[in-house]
Amino acid sequence: MHIAVEVMAAKEGLKLVHLPYKGSVPAMTALLGGHVDFCTGGTAWLNYARNGQLKPLVMYSRARLPEYPDIPTLKELGYDFVHDLYGVIVGPAGLPWIGQEAGNGL
Repeated sequence: MHIAVEVMAAKEGLKLVHLPYKGSVPAMTALLGGHVDFCTGGTAWLNYARNGQLKPLVMYSRARLPEYPDIPTLKELGYDFVHDLYGVIVGPAGLPWIGQEAGNGL
């Protein structure tokens, strides 16, 4: 997800330092503790934004989310970047899949 920040930095001529964290919880902890100026993330910010501790600045999606109509997209702000995030559930290679017995599994 940090690629969006790199796109913004390149367009604005900014030099930033990428600090990877081992997940959203450590990243949010660093942000709330004032150790970093901003961070990217999936949904870990939701509760913090609802209680006023964080401010969502921009979305990567193609359009504003109906649940958050006040958060602009990167495209709206003039950055040529869209990232429609999605999740995948994974498991060990030999794990049986629902429907596999009927020949519909992976």
